[in-house]
Amino acid sequence: MDIFKGIFERQFLFITMINGIPHGLMVFSALKLAMRIKKHDVSDAEAEEKYNNFFLIGNFISVLVALGYSWLYARLS
Repeated sequence: MDIFKGIFERQFLFITMINGIPHGLMVFSALKLAMRIKKHDVSDAEAEEKYNNFFLIGNFISVLVALGYSWLYARLS
């Protein structure tokens, strides 16, 4: 399921970027933030910090991949 979600995220970003809608990046960020908000019922601060780091790095990678696709598409068209 996570793989399909990641593919969909990159497709969304790719489509918005190639169509000249950079606001799609803002929508993506807002949706990711809304998904991330959760109750702080975890008492293990180290585990939560590790999760936050993976979450942040994963989102940066996803955005960079989509931007790379957009750049490549613009160069090949």
